[in-house]
Amino acid sequence: MGEALFSILVLATMVQFITEIVKGWLPAKVLKYIRPPIIAALFGVLVALVFNIDAFSIAGYSAAVPYVGCILTGIILSAGSAAIHELIAKIRDTRDTR
Repeated sequence: MGEALFSILVLATMVQFITEIVKGWLPAKVLKYIRPPIIAALFGVLVALVFNIDAFSIAGYSAAVPYVGCILTGIILSAGSAAIHELIAKIRDTRDTR
């Protein structure tokens, strides 16, 4: 289970990284309508579906509808990626002030 959580953490970081790159490519007009959290959610769900990552089945829960666990895991990945980004930024700020 520890390896699975580590994998989810790595994938969440990857989703954040991809989101940051795509934000740089998109013009401001597009970002006005498609907010970065939506981009992160799309990539999170895509990554979870492609790699068949289901955090709920890892925890011992099974969904009655196929792919629901992967989709929810993708949403978790996208939310976790923002949290990881904030944590990294805070660590960077702390390191810069020393």
